[in-house]
Amino acid sequence: MRLDNKIRFFLMVFSGELQINNRKEAFIIQDLRIEGFDPESRLDANIDPLADQDAEGPKAKVDNEHDYDYLLDMTIRRLSQDKVEEFKKQRDAKNAELKILIDKTAIDLWNEDLDDFTAAWEQRLEKDLEEAQQMTTNKSSGKSTVGKKTKSRKCRR
Repeated sequence: MRLDNKIRFFLMVFSGELQINNRKEAFIIQDLRIEGFDPESRLDANIDPLADQDAEGPKAKVDNEHDYDYLLDMTIRRLSQDKVEEFKKQRDAKNAELKILIDKTAIDLWNEDLDDFTAAWEQRLEKDLEEAQQMTTNKSSGKSTVGKKTKSRKCRR
């Protein structure tokens, strides 16, 4: 949703639909609200935009003065066609990732997490085994890594 807002913001600025130069921030924010840009607090709270209507009426104002900083604080360098294309690619990738996750069941997600955990656990066990074998090899050859560390500490004191 944030990427959609950024893309739409860029395109509106490029086309001249949204004027940001030589205007007071309060008027720009008012235009962003009118145009239906989501405030950052709503994006962070993951509130369904269709559920904006409550007892107070449509789109009760819960915005604060910094809710549109994610749009207004972008540097001029970011206001380029290249950046728009980059944001579109990011949005498309996130939407594809979301579709994949939506298509999976809770059991599928659980099994994937379990597979990842098992793989990490097996790697850790292999590393522990290698360290244990190395310690055994050092002991059998008369080399003691603990003794070396102790000696070096005594020399430093």
